[in-house]
Amino acid sequence: MSVDRMYQTYYGVYLNHWSDTWGGNTYNEMLVKEYPNEYLSTTSVSIVSDITFMYPSLYKNKYYLDGQMEGHFTIYNQSSTTSYYVSSYTVELKKTNDVASNETVLGTYSNTISSNNTVPPEDYLTLPIYMNIEKQIVNPNERLLLNITFTETGGTYTYVGFSHWNDSSIPDIKIKVPYAYTG
Repeated sequence: MSVDRMYQTYYGVYLNHWSDTWGGNTYNEMLVKEYPNEYLSTTSVSIVSDITFMYPSLYKNKYYLDGQMEGHFTIYNQSSTTSYYVSSYTVELKKTNDVASNETVLGTYSNTISSNNTVPPEDYLTLPIYMNIEKQIVNPNERLLLNITFTETGGTYTYVGFSHWNDSSIPDIKIKVPYAYTG
């Protein structure tokens, strides 16, 4: 039996006039295959240290994920005077059906960083994601969630957060998910 792998690229955006309730949560943050129209009302930055994006539809009726997920995410510092430092981050790919608190982790990546971790004033820091996923089944009634958290050394989170601008020329949050099929 051979396994064929295909990769689907997703981008993280925040749409102001779209939301979906799934698994007891309401999401404005979504994963998209293509950037939406640039004239849609979007939010460019969320000043939080924990964010979750949902892929709002099925990739296929039933499939599994297997292989290396890779990508990146971007943190923005909106302070005009102070640099901040990211000391660690964790990325989880999850699946959930439409039941509150019923999430299953498909893969996790954690990283502690002590150099090249500065977010200068009014600037960005982009961090990599490389996550192994081993043959995880996703059923027709489940959706994918991308959860990202980071720790800022000062722990204030007043000025730093996730950048997720709806701009295809500079993708702030981008992942390539490995879908596998048997044949």
